[in-house]
Amino acid sequence: MDTNGARRGISRALLLAFTALFVAVASGCSSGSPTPRVSATPAPSATSTRLPLAFEPNVGQAPADVRYVARSERYRVWLTPTGARFAAADSPGREIRLSLIGGAAAPSLAPVAELPGKAHYFIGKSEADWRTNVATYRRVVYRSVYPGTDLVFHGDQRVAAFDFVVAPGANPGAIALSLEGAEQIGLDGNDVVARAGEAELRLHRPVVYQESAGRRLPIDGRFVLTGRRISFEVGAYDRTRPLVIDPVVTFLGGAASGGGGSIGRDAAGNLYVTRRSQGVTKLSPDGSTALYTVTLGTSQSIYLAVDPAGHAYVLGRWGYPRPSGYGLEDPAYYPTTPNALGHLGRPHFRGDYTAVVAKLSPDGSTLLYSSYVGGDSAVEISGIAVDPAGNFFYTGWGAYASGYPQTRPP
Repeated sequence: MDTNGARRGISRALLLAFTALFVAVASGCSSGSPTPRVSATPAPSATSTRLPLAFEPNVGQAPADVRYVARSERYRVWLTPTGARFAAADSPGREIRLSLIGGAAAPSLAPVAELPGKAHYFIGKSEADWRTNVATYRRVVYRSVYPGTDLVFHGDQRVAAFDFVVAPGANPGAIALSLEGAEQIGLDGNDVVARAGEAELRLHRPVVYQESAGRRLPIDGRFVLTGRRISFEVGAYDRTRPLVIDPVVTFLGGAASGGGGSIGRDAAGNLYVTRRSQGVTKLSPDGSTALYTVTLGTSQSIYLAVDPAGHAYVLGRWGYPRPSGYGLEDPAYYPTTPNALGHLGRPHFRGDYTAVVAKLSPDGSTLLYSSYVGGDSAVEISGIAVDPAGNFFYTGWGAYASGYPQTRPP
């Protein structure tokens, strides 16, 4: 009998279950503390469907040529001086670009209608690299992309939209777009559809209208597709009034689009939602207003718990560095605080994940605690809870005990 092989089989079959306790205050955890409740309820996607798409100025969270960024539960969009770049929310590798043809070389981009929420980015080991209190806006306006024509981007959690606002006397025939990064482009009825692998960008038939006495007067309009060039055919309209051409964009990125997570609530009724690589979002009690969004490095935020004061405790997973080209994650990108208990373990197999945990201030702008908390090799997480004293607990399991933070027995 191969005893060494048997031992290896047994060691792989036996999974080490663990429960860890962190004390978020100076005092220790009382054995008489009430039983904490694990917040691991799946987050319904409908929670945020009413939210407008929030545009943020690029402060380092995107490539240098990007001026504004926005993310929804399904897609992300980067705005550049020449157009927009769409990708799935959780797998931004496949990108389809919508570019202006023959437009202004350097149009002025301006945000409009600031929203209440702020965005906070905790990316990197150094606090100097973190970006907090980034303003968010409902719309971004490109001024004079064509003579007498502005371009306005806006949207919600399901769809994006871009309006060409044509001034009286200006020529809508000058407007032209191209689709880049797509392997297939064609018409599906009155829609333009572009596909890149599993990703699909659909430009729905444009809504064309003029306003008069507070009413929208519909105008006939459709796309004209010539190769990869898109233009608009517009019916008769009053050229003494502004004209609006408003296509709607939907983007589907395959199985990776969107993403499940958890939902929690504080004593004031505010909602907290995690959606994996999109981090944590705090919403007003009715779910209609985003109060903050937080990104924690390149980790996936999966479970959360919330104390009555509004501190969010986030349990997630973080992939060990992998070969370039697939989900590369660098330890330099995950933020840890000086009071961190754990350290980065060692992967045993390609694709292993470890566990990470963080505590956020009520407004999301301060990272009060952040640490690796998994051992070596793959670590699976299953929930997090907090008691009234502010002690938080997490549960999960891993196949190896080595590398896991431990205390000496009493």
